[in-house]
Amino acid sequence: MKYFIFSLLFILSFSCANKEEDIISAKKEALYYLSSGDCSAAKKALDSVSPDSDDKVYVSLYASVYECLAGYKELTTVLGNLDSLDASALNLFSTLAAFDSSQEVTAPDDYKYTNILKALDVIQNSSTPTGAIGRIQKFGRAQAGELNYQALFLTTIALGKYLAAYGNVDATGSKGTGSGGATLVCLAQYNYSNVNNDYLDDLANDSCTGSTTANNNVSILITDTEYERRLCEGVVLYNNFLDLLINLELPLDTSELGNLIDAQDVLKDIKSAATTYLAANGDGPAISTYENIYMISTCVSTAKLNTTNKNYLEAYYSVFVEGNHN
Repeated sequence: MKYFIFSLLFILSFSCANKEEDIISAKKEALYYLSSGDCSAAKKALDSVSPDSDDKVYVSLYASVYECLAGYKELTTVLGNLDSLDASALNLFSTLAAFDSSQEVTAPDDYKYTNILKALDVIQNSSTPTGAIGRIQKFGRAQAGELNYQALFLTTIALGKYLAAYGNVDATGSKGTGSGGATLVCLAQYNYSNVNNDYLDDLANDSCTGSTTANNNVSILITDTEYERRLCEGVVLYNNFLDLLINLELPLDTSELGNLIDAQDVLKDIKSAATTYLAANGDGPAISTYENIYMISTCVSTAKLNTTNKNYLEAYYSVFVEGNHN
């Protein structure tokens, strides 16, 4: 019996050693292929071993596979105009939508956008709970900081693309000034009466009101079978944007972030005002229902749970996403 146990332990330790060597080899191989732009080969190398969400390098590399599939070799070069970002409540979202990387997307399901979402999902799936704090708790501040830094660039790129794709924007990123027409302003149609009757008309800085309409060519329509998912993409990108800016361990050299680091205070002020505003209109629980959701799948399942949650999704979206895109 002792011999059997010893033999089993030896086999298990040998197996674990082999597994670790296989993962190291797969990571080296993936890094080589990524550096040469062979996205499919890099993905194949990582898929040849069991997924390892406990390995920060593995997680980062797998996210990089989707960055590669989106056509980006180096994320920090994609947002080359961060110094031109206007980190003010009035212009933050419109300047994000004006980035070159935002306006290269011609449709909401463009591969450059969808693969960036997949890359962000890889990082979010690496910890429970999800979000910047969850990764800090799991990996420690140093390693989580690197993942959160990567996630911030992913989120910024994706949010800009989202705002441009659904916003009927012009070259300046202004919503409703694109080819659709001056009255086709709203990012989405809304079914919930509080959204139509209160929030859209009361958000003075926003161009979407009860008298304007969505653009049938680009906006999110209530008849869309993926209506909740598309709203949830905006909600989750907004949530990640705020979460990462607040909880990111900033590097000593923040030059790559440009004016992005100034957006934190703006977003905090927006959240404070919106929390008070939603509560005054009877939709206060919309905040607690959606504010800590960082994955699209979780947001969708929450919205589909009941009519109240679907209404809260529209309320949350109209105030935090629609109401701040001008």
